[in-house]
Amino acid sequence: AWTSLLALAVMIVATSAIHANIHINTATSGMYEVYQVSLLASEPVTNPFTDVEFNATFNGPLNGLSGDNGGIKVQGFYNGNQTYAARVACNGLGTWVWTTTSSLKSLNNQTGTFECTNDTHPNIHGGLLIDQHNHHSFVYEDGTHYWMMAYECDWFYALELEEDSTPTTQDEFLDTLAFGGYNQILMNVYANYSGWGKSVPRPPRLAPTTNTPWLGDDQSRFNLHYWQHLDDTLARMQARGIVCHLMITVWNKNVNWPDRLSANDDLYWRTVINRFQAFSNIIWDMSKEAWRIEDSYWANRLPLVAALDAHSRPRTMHSRWNTHEDFKHKYFQLISDQQHSVYHQHIQSVYARYEMPVANVEFLYEMGPILTYNQESQADDMRPAFWSILMGGGYAAWYYGPTAWDVILPNQVPPGYSQCRRAIDFFTSRTQYWNLVPDLNNTITSDGYALSRPEYEYVIYVNHTNPFKVAIVADRTPLTATWMDPLSGQILPDKAGHNYSTGSYTFNATSTLRNARDAVLHLHLATQAIALT
Repeated sequence: AWTSLLALAVMIVATSAIHANIHINTATSGMYEVYQVSLLASEPVTNPFTDVEFNATFNGPLNGLSGDNGGIKVQGFYNGNQTYAARVACNGLGTWVWTTTSSLKSLNNQTGTFECTNDTHPNIHGGLLIDQHNHHSFVYEDGTHYWMMAYECDWFYALELEEDSTPTTQDEFLDTLAFGGYNQILMNVYANYSGWGKSVPRPPRLAPTTNTPWLGDDQSRFNLHYWQHLDDTLARMQARGIVCHLMITVWNKNVNWPDRLSANDDLYWRTVINRFQAFSNIIWDMSKEAWRIEDSYWANRLPLVAALDAHSRPRTMHSRWNTHEDFKHKYFQLISDQQHSVYHQHIQSVYARYEMPVANVEFLYEMGPILTYNQESQADDMRPAFWSILMGGGYAAWYYGPTAWDVILPNQVPPGYSQCRRAIDFFTSRTQYWNLVPDLNNTITSDGYALSRPEYEYVIYVNHTNPFKVAIVADRTPLTATWMDPLSGQILPDKAGHNYSTGSYTFNATSTLRNARDAVLHLHLATQAIALT
């Protein structure tokens, strides 16, 4: 009977190190957390990765994510020791019923229940959705707003994959990222090695790893140690409230991928989506630097991902300005362009073109104590570019050379971290950023860049401290002025002490921020709940 198989499966998985936000055959699951049905097959098969169909339907109080009566239908995956698994992230409180279908009799037509409770980890808010009130902003499923501050660490997955060569633990590395306030990591599912980290010794160089996604040269079978390590990696990030911007492929890191559109290629893509879609902290990125592969491949992979992902996680692709236009409009929920110049012009252009959040995910690279890439910059030089992206209505990903690729130097807190932290703290604690829109016509300020919600709030960034003019609309209630130094984070009320109604006014940062190199002017309602520090 399925109950005895289920009991054995529970006993098998109970011995493995699984994070508390992954629930395997348990009686309860927290909202938006990963629930996994794991069943033991009794029939022998030649290749469990390819010879068995195993699917599950989960019916809950909301009858599925799309609101229909068909439930959430997911494909399962082989997870070792003759066990097959299927995962869901429940999105409604109450009783959930699951039913399986399979080509194996021992796995077919099994059923069970669990309770979805509000005992959810406090950092888990569900998956990211486009804000219906501002399509260029994200909200979580529970309605919490999300201001994206991304960080590139392509080989993050490789930390602790092979303990004899890991330079630090994943938790220790995430502890250092907290200094930058980063809430998203751009990470590969797999990459072999870069062309520019070879001279760095191991550790801190991580690549190439002995473990890969595949079992030796047979790409129809998987190395389950690798995939289970990725489970732990995603769970660890989820528990910290960090989104995983997961790049499914990369084409310039010396990977021997399966032949494109082959059966083994399909197996790889299906396993990525089926295994990880229940993690609510996922963004699917088809590829890092996707322009390196012909568009016909993406025309096949994008609909495959959309069809497999019953949880509708955001989709994107590391692309370039004015490329992949059809894909962006049809399949994406996030624009992830790489742009190394005219940052503000670029982000304004894509903001105006697409009804979704937009980001420059690769613009400059902060240098550190070791050189890993030959185009690295100082954080002070990156800050004006970074702010010009934010002020165009976009988001950005920060690169730090000693951690961005296959070298991860431990215990790093470079100057750029604090600059990113200043930005995220400012926007999330002092503004209603989800209501702000960029000045696409460049009419609000005589210099610099502006975000605004007329009558309520203006944010102006200038890469200097000279006088400049701002055209304000505030007919209902006058606005008050506050200054921030983006380098130090110092925030002070404007020394002029005026209230500003509709009109054109001249502002001068030096009267308040005497030692600043650049400045942020914040005009807001005096009643707005902003604590000055």
